[in-house]
Amino acid sequence: MDFWSRLVGGSGRPNKQASPKQASPQQRLDRFKRVCSAVLQTCSRPQQLGQPGAHVEQLVLDLGHLSTLLREELRSPAPYTCLSFAAANQIYGVIGRAASACKDERIILEAVTVFSILIDSEMEGFVSNRSFARALMRFSMRVLDSGHSYVSTETESQLVEVLFNIAAKIRLEPEILSVWFAPSGRTENEETFVREKKSFVGITQKDDFPLCYLFMDRVHHEGRIGDFARTGLLYIFESASRSVALDQWIVASDLPTLMASALGALYSQLSRELSLLRDTNDLPLLLAMSDYTDSNQDTGVETIASESHKAHMATFLSDLTFWQDILDHCRSVDVKQTLLDHFQILFLQQLLYPSLIQSSDTDGGSSVAVMTYLSSILQTLTDEGLANMLLTYLLGTQTPQPTPPARPASPSVMRRRSSLMIITAPPTEEERYEPSLFNLVDLIHNGLQSRNQQTTFAALKLFTTILTLQPSHALGSLVRLDADHRNMPDRIVGALDVESRNLMHIAASIGGTDGLNEAFDGVSQDVRKSLDANMFRHVQSAHTIDSRNNSIVLSDAQRTVSRCRLNLNDTGTKALMRLVRNFLSNSVDTNLALTETIIAICMSISIDVSDLIAIRPDRYNIPADNGGHCNIPPPLKSSWMDPEETDALQSLLSVARVPTLTSSNTPIMLATLRIVEVQVSHLRQSLSRFDALLSKRKSIIQTPEQTDALFATPVKAKIRQRPMTPAQTISRHASPETLQLRIRFDFSGKVAAIVPPKPLETSRVPSRVRGSPAGFASRATQQGESVPAFESSRNSSVAPGAAAEEEDKARNEDVTVVDDDDDDKGGDKEEPLREVSLSHVLTNIVVLQNFVLELVAVLQLRARVYEGEYAFLIWWSGGEVSCSSQDSHE
Repeated sequence: MDFWSRLVGGSGRPNKQASPKQASPQQRLDRFKRVCSAVLQTCSRPQQLGQPGAHVEQLVLDLGHLSTLLREELRSPAPYTCLSFAAANQIYGVIGRAASACKDERIILEAVTVFSILIDSEMEGFVSNRSFARALMRFSMRVLDSGHSYVSTETESQLVEVLFNIAAKIRLEPEILSVWFAPSGRTENEETFVREKKSFVGITQKDDFPLCYLFMDRVHHEGRIGDFARTGLLYIFESASRSVALDQWIVASDLPTLMASALGALYSQLSRELSLLRDTNDLPLLLAMSDYTDSNQDTGVETIASESHKAHMATFLSDLTFWQDILDHCRSVDVKQTLLDHFQILFLQQLLYPSLIQSSDTDGGSSVAVMTYLSSILQTLTDEGLANMLLTYLLGTQTPQPTPPARPASPSVMRRRSSLMIITAPPTEEERYEPSLFNLVDLIHNGLQSRNQQTTFAALKLFTTILTLQPSHALGSLVRLDADHRNMPDRIVGALDVESRNLMHIAASIGGTDGLNEAFDGVSQDVRKSLDANMFRHVQSAHTIDSRNNSIVLSDAQRTVSRCRLNLNDTGTKALMRLVRNFLSNSVDTNLALTETIIAICMSISIDVSDLIAIRPDRYNIPADNGGHCNIPPPLKSSWMDPEETDALQSLLSVARVPTLTSSNTPIMLATLRIVEVQVSHLRQSLSRFDALLSKRKSIIQTPEQTDALFATPVKAKIRQRPMTPAQTISRHASPETLQLRIRFDFSGKVAAIVPPKPLETSRVPSRVRGSPAGFASRATQQGESVPAFESSRNSSVAPGAAAEEEDKARNEDVTVVDDDDDDKGGDKEEPLREVSLSHVLTNIVVLQNFVLELVAVLQLRARVYEGEYAFLIWWSGGEVSCSSQDSHE
């Protein structure tokens, strides 16, 4: 058959090569012994290992061969003679000593490989062997803690990974902990213990548990080294709950002190002064169409966008996250309490609070820095213990009576806390600072009232963060509430209709009706998602949610709406309303943060929005018909219905009655927005093309991709050859002189004057803002670009003629249009005026209209999501008839 196969196929099949014969266990052992003998012979002369030569090269080859033989044995069936020989002769000890003495990275790497193979083999009990543990720890400490850089980052990461594997095995096999952890057993009566405890608040005992300290020294490293070190230390703290000896050792050791000190050191690396200034080359569209660049001068302070700040902030927040992971995985009551004590005393009281009380709004932005850092900290914290401790202390609130733990803290924990407090106590009583003197509430309220827009922005962001993530701490401190009014009448659907219509009228009056319905639809979707998330957070903080009871708990919570109203006389509330009155002259980013804060307040299920954006039920001004009873509509007759049906219908009609707004019952937000509406009306009367400019601004913001379509200039291609700033892009949608008009506001928010741009303003503009709309306008005009007229005749409104001034005064007494000469001759004012460009005001008006639409959406959707918000339910024949708010409103 082979003959015919070769004949037909043309060539025969190649002969199969015989597979090499697998070595027997004895043959493997013989080869392993020969290599071990060579290694031992080389290592028998330790004085030569530190010098380069042929013996070092041979040792590298022998160790590599040794690793190959061990891997080959692990792939072979039992018995494992090589592993048994290595365990019996403790070859790992010789290899570790040789590698640490040689200081050659290649030999160290081969030694790490040998240790890794022996650990992963899970045979011969290497991990549970005390001699193996001592050899590995001695080798690791000499390589990693020698103070000299003998190895690269890659080799170090491989060695730390080997140590991490040990920690993982200790976590899975708690019985082997005693092999790697050997407490010295010193008692508190010993003189050494007492001396160290008084001087350092903890005992440094690296020899007791070197694995733990090797991890501790590397938890702040980046990359794989830091990841392995943090996770390894996490496993060790997790094992404390299963070992009384380890539990007591951690409490008495300096590990909590080192962790708290490291966190404080990373916080201290953050800049004391911080600027929130964005990169002018990468501004968002809203900020680019405002006075952001002109009003935010570079002061030389480190900015939030700098790479150094980002790196330091990421490192600090990473360590804070590590703290949370430790507390989350630690099941030991004593260890967890010791960590919390160190966090509070060494970090919170000794570092974080002093930075808060020493912050200032006049030294370049230290208040901005502190509030920005606190916002980032609170956004990172998910551990309730840390968050509660931090806010309870910084807000100066009364500490609630804690629930007694299952087991009280041990005497050693109490002694440790007492030692910390004694050591960190100030030398004199005058140097002691407590949050009762100045706390986070004072800092935020001062920030809300600051004339520094960055400080106000930082305060608003911190306010919103606390209210959203920790509402239980915000209510009563940041947000002052009146008493719970359970006897207050129910709110009715007719009032919702009045409130919504008035707010919608303001939105249309401020920004026009173009695209109003589409904008409201988009806003409503966002608000609904936020309300649902807010409801779930509220329920999650008060109940345990699982797949069995979540629908029941959510349904109950929807019917439980707070009757606690916002205290309108509170400093924070007054500051927020003042910012709303100055909405047109505020910076755009401040307004965005302001709207976020107010919407967060209005969305809170723990706050009754009566007096804020809704009419108080006890102040409804409803015309009564027939002695307070509602008439049945003409198509229906009472004779057609039973008495129960008549009563039910009258109850339904009473809920739909429409109250009348008066000066005594108008919500404060509605009244404040009407003030801003008057300001916009003044501008509209003073500027003939105001509505056209506003319409163009809305179209740009709502559809940025259509910006190019609005350009209609013959020199567009020439200008596009040069990089264009956002300000240059925007200036081409209207007269440059129009957009550079300066609108002056006093600090009550009232429009004080409209000042035309100076004729030669562009020649005096610094190079930093040469791309301003005015500068672009002059270039465009020189190249023949058509400029739309601002007024039918510019001189009729801004010329220094007396007739023009009288005409403007007659048109609106509250708005004074002055020329530049009059401005220079003006006397000193008691209060400095805020001066912004018309372009800035237009952008703020668009933001304001969107904000008012959000308020309408919140009002209507609260009625849908929070079922206890309005009186919708009527009783009819013992049954319950539901009437939804949306149906009633429609």
